[in-house]
Amino acid sequence: ARHGGMPAPRPDYAPPDLPRLPVHDANVWHALSQLPWIWPTCDCPFHRTVAARMAPYGLRPRTAAVAIDEPIVKQLVGTGKGVAVLRADETAQMVRDHGVYVWPEPLSVPLCIAHRTDRSDDPALRALVEAARAVWK
Repeated sequence: ARHGGMPAPRPDYAPPDLPRLPVHDANVWHALSQLPWIWPTCDCPFHRTVAARMAPYGLRPRTAAVAIDEPIVKQLVGTGKGVAVLRADETAQMVRDHGVYVWPEPLSVPLCIAHRTDRSDDPALRALVEAARAVWK
């Protein structure tokens, strides 16, 4: 995510005022909570994870803007309007194009696949579930 419009000249560069690991430090989460967060209007599990990581310290992300979809979130981050949680595979181009800094804090959320129980024997559905299990062990 980008910090307050401060560009990073290369992906491994971090502006000096950005929080550093360890991520279980209240000061780190306090600094992160004070950044201008771009929040989605949908109930995004990644953003819930960020909020849950701040909660033990009595903190909440400071919402600077709410966006209806991910392309808008990416545009706001790319133009320096705030920080957001984005998929790692989507940030490399943002680093190149906009000089954003990606804080290396991995987040993960549970994967859920829902289907109707009366289709449990469908070969295509079984293949999908088995593939998902193999990839996301």
